[in-house]
Amino acid sequence: MPVPGPGGKLYIWDPDAPRAFFSWDGTAWRALPDVPNAPNVLIAAATANRATGDLFAVLLDGTSLSVVRLDGDTWRPVGDNLETDVPLASWLRQVSIAANGDSVAVAYPTASDIAVATLAASGWRVSSAATHGGARIASLHSEIGPSGKLLVSWDQDSALQVALFDGSGWRLLPDAAEGFHLLYAAALRADGVPIAFFERGFENPAPPYDFATGTWKDGAWNLSQLPSTGNWNNPALSRDGDALFSVLTGGSISFTALHTPP
Repeated sequence: MPVPGPGGKLYIWDPDAPRAFFSWDGTAWRALPDVPNAPNVLIAAATANRATGDLFAVLLDGTSLSVVRLDGDTWRPVGDNLETDVPLASWLRQVSIAANGDSVAVAYPTASDIAVATLAASGWRVSSAATHGGARIASLHSEIGPSGKLLVSWDQDSALQVALFDGSGWRLLPDAAEGFHLLYAAALRADGVPIAFFERGFENPAPPYDFATGTWKDGAWNLSQLPSTGNWNNPALSRDGDALFSVLTGGSISFTALHTPP
């Protein structure tokens, strides 16, 4: 799985070889040291610090999570272990980590909540971003923006949910707007504004499907509708506010670039 960082930094790790990282040095891939306690742990999540490019990883051992940072050729522990009351599956991407400067956040499910641990001088502080009522959780994603903003998104029974922390508390953002529904991707733009990808028509047995990008502004999603399409793949958002999805037709791949509303 790719782990991009600032300044062209790039790391990868393979879920089938779950203790190994590689970094790209501009000409070739370089193997990095095995994570601590390998092979008794799995890599549950990884990120590159948004400001420094340092590699962070979350290691999974049953219901225990440990966070480490690569310092040169040595993995350093970050805070104490985090515990959850449910077994986690790394292949479901049930854990997410974000780092931005001195800020680090880890998101993971408990039996009833989406828990978010943020690093403070005294250690981890754990809060509940939302309750999930025992639903199956997958594809957790977290981001840290300016002024202490946090965004967490996850798949809950095949529907995307997004929660935002603005410094005062967590808020679950609406999963629908103007007949569109959240789809796959949500992010924090560089200025700290939440952005997301939306769809309309997936409940129909056949295409066309409509797509839109959305910006969370003044307490509502502001959408910019896109052309309809019958084939699509891999929608993605960048922190600059741009988005794209790909279309495979007759053996050729085309890309449609999108722009989120201001």
